Parts: sequence; structure tokens; C-alpha cells
Amino acid sequence: MLVRIIALLVFFGFWSILEQLINIMQSSNKKRPAKIQSKDSVPKETFFQEQKALHKYAFTRTLWNDFKLNKKLYIAMYVVFALTTLIFGDFKGIILAIIWSIIWYIALRILLKPHRDNELNIINKFFQFKKKYMGLIDPMNTVRNYTSELQIKWDDTNEYPESVTWLISPSFEKKNRIQFMQALSENLGKGKFFYATDEDWDDDTKVTTVRKDFDNEKLREFVENCMLLKAKWLGKVNPQTGTYTYEYEFTIDGYDKGGYPNKLTLKLPIGVSGDNEMAMLSAFSKELGAGRQWELDPAKGWDFINHNLHLVLLDPLPQKAPWSNEYIFNKNISPYYFPLGLASKGGVVIHNNETNQDERVIGYDPVGEQWKLMGKLGIRETDIQPPSMLNAPQVIGAGKTGGGKSVLLRNIENGCLLRPENWLLMIVDLKRVEGSKFLKFGVPVGTTYEDAASILTYAQKIMMDRYEEMVQRDVVNYMDIPESERTQAIMVIVDEAGEALSPIKAGKEDEQGQSNAQYQAQCTQAIESIYRLGRAAMVHVQVWSQRVALDQGITMAMRNNASARMCAGPLDPTLSTMVFNDGLGTLVPRSPRGRIGLSLNDEEFIAQGFFADDFFLQNYLEDKYGKGNINVYNNQSMLKLDEVVHSKDDKIIEEMTEEEYEELLSLANRKE
Repeated sequence: MLVRIIALLVFFGFWSILEQLINIMQSSNKKRPAKIQSKDSVPKETFFQEQKALHKYAFTRTLWNDFKLNKKLYIAMYVVFALTTLIFGDFKGIILAIIWSIIWYIALRILLKPHRDNELNIINKFFQFKKKYMGLIDPMNTVRNYTSELQIKWDDTNEYPESVTWLISPSFEKKNRIQFMQALSENLGKGKFFYATDEDWDDDTKVTTVRKDFDNEKLREFVENCMLLKAKWLGKVNPQTGTYTYEYEFTIDGYDKGGYPNKLTLKLPIGVSGDNEMAMLSAFSKELGAGRQWELDPAKGWDFINHNLHLVLLDPLPQKAPWSNEYIFNKNISPYYFPLGLASKGGVVIHNNETNQDERVIGYDPVGEQWKLMGKLGIRETDIQPPSMLNAPQVIGAGKTGGGKSVLLRNIENGCLLRPENWLLMIVDLKRVEGSKFLKFGVPVGTTYEDAASILTYAQKIMMDRYEEMVQRDVVNYMDIPESERTQAIMVIVDEAGEALSPIKAGKEDEQGQSNAQYQAQCTQAIESIYRLGRAAMVHVQVWSQRVALDQGITMAMRNNASARMCAGPLDPTLSTMVFNDGLGTLVPRSPRGRIGLSLNDEEFIAQGFFADDFFLQNYLEDKYGKGNINVYNNQSMLKLDEVVHSKDDKIIEEMTEEEYEELLSLANRKE
């Protein structure tokens, strides 16, 4: 029995006994000088100190979860080794105990030392970080007795800190906490970031930082881009903030069903203004919209008192918007209102009986009747976002081939013909592509320079006559004349304007070229005149081109007086600037087809345009009105346009003198 007890004591105390023997042997020898070691490195241990530490480490830590090796296993191994030693009652047991001890400690060294060394290095990094950025309470503390400076809670793998509690040094200034958190995440986050709320810093003695991660890589990318955009357009509240301390600059207040941020609160620096609002929203939409638009929160928006800006991401648009009669004959739609498509903001909310859904219909309200109608229906401004294109009669539009311009124009033309008692449609189309389809409905279509001049100068003549009538009746708007006593609103669409307006260079012997150049000058003068004066007279012109530029005949007078701007499909940055004066056109996605961009009196929209095939209008109109001259339906007071288009009567096609034009301009400005 005595031998068994000795063997057991040898097994459990072998390395301690060996250490004492070695110390006795070395006591008479001179100690070797200690090696110079970096003050920031982990202090070196003797072999026996390390063995003791590994022994303790084996019983206090849970490692290798994949292998299910933990302290219970180590205890079981010790019990097995001890029992094996006790089985042998002679000196073989002592030898076996020594062998078991050596094998066991070698195993501990092989299995545990890499993990313990890694842990010590991690602890040392956090310890040195605290010393650098916050200072130590006791300068004598080291990585061996770090717990009085910081406490570490390890993650489930026991390989990296999950949270760290820091004892705040008296010399640490709280104004540096953001820099501390940013540096902590950058240096020790290991792909994640450490987070602590302002409330966590309220305690002057300690703060706990929790290691977090973005839910996904897209969220990380969102935060990084949002930080860059905020710094560019609004500025930083604290210059020391970065990706990992973004919540000091903005907070994500909501997510859509797909997990994408759709509500933001941006913290405003002192002195910031909203002068660049539209450009900022365009930039946010382009970089962070994921095909949608960022807009001001209608309930909160700019909150300069609390130094916050609240943004919301609009709902996604439908992939396709089929035409429905609900959109044009709905009781909540003005008879002068053109439905253009479905939008995620603005417009008029209509219940679509075919889909049984409420939808926001964005449209063209050139005479401003939609507000009046909404007032009669008891709808207040606070009940519904404003209808788009309010009082925006004159349009400049652009669309590249395949962008959907033809479909968009067809919907506008359909809107006129579906309400012939309210609208008189005229088209200029020198390419003879889309406009010719409407000849069967009595629509005058100018396919030559002469016909184009006839249509545009006739519209100008109507405008001048209406101003004279307005003066006689003492009204400021043609809409103020009783409905039974006024004629329809005029809509002139100039498609592929570059064909009709781009400067013509004709030689002296080119009589046709010279004649066309004269007609072209009349077109340009008439369009500019209507752009300036047409709204009050209910005379409207839309000029569409693939490029909005001077070489296409789109003058600065047209661009400056266009109250509405549109594009069908995406535009390149240069063309977008020409049309919208900003990057709205670049935000219109290429897919799905039918996306349109609109800028209306400093408000911007992206919508899904309605789709109506070529047969819809013909079948519907013929069923409703029968075959015939639909375009001049109930318009007895107007001249027959088929005679006007081809007439050379100077009384009808007359060119205003500069004096007449200036007089008319002053009259319009005074009356409006």
C-alpha cells in the first residue's frame, strides 16, 4: 500500500519534485543574466512555470469544441492514469507513474500550449491597447495580472474576446471615447467591431464593449457608403468617426422585408443647411437606393432643432404597370390629368378594382385642376402627397432608343384622345414613325417642316387669341372662363425634335433648304413663345429628343422655361445634367423596361410607366365614340385643323413681331 501511495504522489507531484531538485542543483551556480525583452511583449516563463500554467489551463478552460475536449475529459484522464498507477503495487507503479507524468505533460504541452500562447498574445494586445489609449490604473500591472485593468469574456469558441470590460483611468477624457472605439475596432476587432452605447459610458469607472458584426456583407457595404455620402453632403458630427462608429453619425431605424435599410436618421453638424437637398437625395438614391429613391421622411424631414435629418427609402415599383381605365376615369382624377405610371411617392391614390389594391398614380396635371378636385372631395394636403406635375404644362423630355419613349408618349397621346372634350392633340413627327398612327383619329401630324410650322404657329395663334379674350373678360387664367364658353386645352407633342429643330445649313441655290430653314425658325420661335406664355392660356408643348442640346435645336430659352422634365429609361450623366440639371436620369434603372424619371418644379420622381399596346386605344375609342374624327369632338368653335395644317393663309399662320411678343409677355407676367 505504501508503494502505491508513493507512486500516486510521484504521478501528481512529479514535475514539482523535479523543479525543486533542479533549483537545488542550480543554487550554487551563478544565475544567467536575463534576456532583454520588449516591454510590450508577453513576459517569458520558465519551463516549470509554464507546466504549472498549462496544468491549471487544462482544468479552467474549455477548448476544441469540435473534438468535445473539455475539463471533464482531463479529469477523467487523470483518474484513469491514477488508477492505472495504483494497480501496480510494486516499484513498477512508481516507474509507470513517472512515465505517465511525462507523457501527460508532453501531451498537455502539445495540445494546449498553442492555444494558451495565442490567448496570452490576445490578452497582451488588449492590455497594451488600454495602456496606449486609456492608461493604466496601476503602472506595475502586467499581462500576468491584467484583471484589475480589464476583464475579458471569451466567445463560444474560446478563441477571441466576446466582450471586454475596461476600468476607466481617471486621466481618460470622455471626448476621446469615439476615437477609442474606432481604434479598438480597427486594431482588435478581427473583422468585427466593438460597440458601446453612450449610456455605457455614463459610469465613470468602467465601460463594457461588446464585439458585434454586421448582419451581412451588404449591410457593411451600406454603412461604409453611407458614411462616405454623409461626410460629403452633410459633414461629420465628429471627425474621428468611421465605419465602426457609424452610429455616432447616423442610425438605421428600419429595414424592409428583404433586410435592406429603409429608414435613416442622419446626425447633422452645427450650421448645416438644406441647400443641396435634391443633389444629396439623388446621390443617396444612386449609391444606396438599390433601384429605389431616398426621400425626406414626410413626417419628420429636416429637424434642425435636434440636429437630425430623417430619410425613408421608397417602396419598390412594380415590374410592369398594365393600362387600366381606372387610372383615367376614376372620380379622383381631374379630366385634364394625364396618368403616366405608378410611383412609390406622390401622385394620386387610386383603388384599382382590377388588382383590388390602392396605387399611387403619377401623372401630368398641366392646368392644376387636380388640387381643386381634391379640395372638393375633402382631401387635404396632409391626407395625401401632392399630385405630380402640378401646373407643369411645358415639358422637355429625353429618351434613348429602346428606353421606352414611344410607349410613354403614346400614353400621353392616349390620355388626350380618351378625353377629347378636354384636350385637342397635335403632333410634330418628321421621322414619320409614331405620330402617323394617330391620323385615323383626326390628329394633325406634321411630317414636313411646313406642316410643323403650321401646327406650332397655329397653337401660338390660339394662345394669343386666348390672352386677348382673358383681357376682355378680366381673368388671369383661361381656366377661369366658364367651361361652356371655352374650348379645349391644346397639347402639341414634338417628337424627335432634333429632326425638326436642328439648324439647317442651306446654300443660296438651295431654295427648298432656305424655305425649310424659315419654317424651322418659325417652329423655334413658336415653341419658345408657348414655353413662356402657354400655361395660363392652356396651350402646352412637349419637346422630346434623344439629346437635349443646342445642336438639336433645343435652345436655352426652352430649357429655362420648361416646368417639367422627363426621361424614358436611363440617361448617361452628361445627358441627365442637360435634361434635369442633376443626376436623376442616371438613377432610372435599365431594367425592368418602362421606368421613367420626372422632375417637376424641384421635386423628383421615378415611376413605372403604363404599358398600352397599339391596339388598345383604337379598340377602346372606336367602342366608345365610334369611328371618325375623335380629336375635334365637341369642338365646334375651333377651326378645322385639317384645313389649318395645309393652309398658307397669313391670317392663320402669322409670325409675331418682336413688339407684339414683348407686349404679350408683359401682359402675361402682369396677369399671373
